[in-house]
Amino acid sequence: MKPLRNWATTAATTVPGKETLPAGGHGCEIRAARIVPEDWGNGPEDKLIVEFEIKEGTQYDGFFARQFENKLKYNINANWGGSMKQAVTDKDGFTNPYFKGFINSVEKSNPGYDFEKAQFDERTLIGKKVGLVFRDEPFESDDGNVYHAVKAAWSCAYDEAKDQPAPKPKDLRKRRGNSIRTTQMQETYDNDDLPWGK
Repeated sequence: MKPLRNWATTAATTVPGKETLPAGGHGCEIRAARIVPEDWGNGPEDKLIVEFEIKEGTQYDGFFARQFENKLKYNINANWGGSMKQAVTDKDGFTNPYFKGFINSVEKSNPGYDFEKAQFDERTLIGKKVGLVFRDEPFESDDGNVYHAVKAAWSCAYDEAKDQPAPKPKDLRKRRGNSIRTTQMQETYDNDDLPWGK
């Protein structure tokens, strides 16, 4: 091997053990909320996008911030991992029951907060507490490896989160012959298969 350029001035980097978030209920705080119109062929539809952080007084507090900082080391365009998307209305233009369920969870978690009295302003959700229940959702990459992502599956009151059991993982493994190759990778992603996307 010939000498490498910038060897003496290049900082050495190793990848530390990846911190994982266990499935189950976690107390969270909403850090961003915005309405984004989407069109899936049936006309425009408003969706609420919420970014959140674990804030429950445990070692998982700040989980998504640490994850984001690590991702920025390798990708300057990294996205915040703790997020979810929820349709605001159903296909007929009426209030989506899953959206109302999420708002009710926020209201129960923040005494005195009333989304209707806040004139349906999604920005008033920022800084509010909410309980979220996370589940393991395996997925297969193009190379056949099965990875695991922990995603927000549904909401609950903040004070009820710690009592929520871990939901059964989705079984999305794809078999190659008699073997399944797995690698652990835990992040949250937007997921249209969850209630948030309905």
